[in-house]
Amino acid sequence: MRVGMLAVVPVAVMLVCCGRSSSSSDRLASGPVQIIDAAWNDAAASRIQALVAGGKFQYTLPELRIYDAGRKLIFRQIGDSPTIDNAALKRVISADRPISGPTFAETVADLDTADHQSAAAKLPANGEVTIVDYWAEWCASCKVLGKRLTTWAATQPQGSVRIVKAEADLQKLLAKAQPANGQTVVKRVSSVSKDGKVHTVVTRTVTTTVNPKRS
Repeated sequence: MRVGMLAVVPVAVMLVCCGRSSSSSDRLASGPVQIIDAAWNDAAASRIQALVAGGKFQYTLPELRIYDAGRKLIFRQIGDSPTIDNAALKRVISADRPISGPTFAETVADLDTADHQSAAAKLPANGEVTIVDYWAEWCASCKVLGKRLTTWAATQPQGSVRIVKAEADLQKLLAKAQPANGQTVVKRVSSVSKDGKVHTVVTRTVTTTVNPKRS
């Protein structure tokens, strides 16, 4: 997300539970790779809603963040290019070169799992490579990347890698938000481009004010 999607730095973001069963939040727990389903939590939703209302929020999918076993960011990709494949993943992880960007703590702080638990609770303090894969149902490239990641991860030694599937659907998030009395809220955001390949949400907004209750 181009404004720093999901980090809690000046502007960033991440997750909301979508009513999936708790079993889906910890898939393949006994296999070589553990996949954790997550989404923007309520705290992140409040910040994102305020940014959108002010016309200051924009993001691009897919987004991929890779943290090494010591929780250092070693890779970040936003959008379709460059393409990530098995060879590229191997190079990134083996090189283990920290880069600047959202910290591990900032990233997971805005995520909850499908069973309404903090994503941080599902992740050990260290010892595993963690891949955070931001996606949305409308994002065709996200689905291709997600399949590629799980196929690769299944070939890795058990306990060496964990994938966090972070749902980042802005329109679903805003539709779920409950405005407080007297709060100006976003009633509509533009939809993504129809070709399914341009994944930028443009914040053309229409706002309305909820009248406060009178005693």
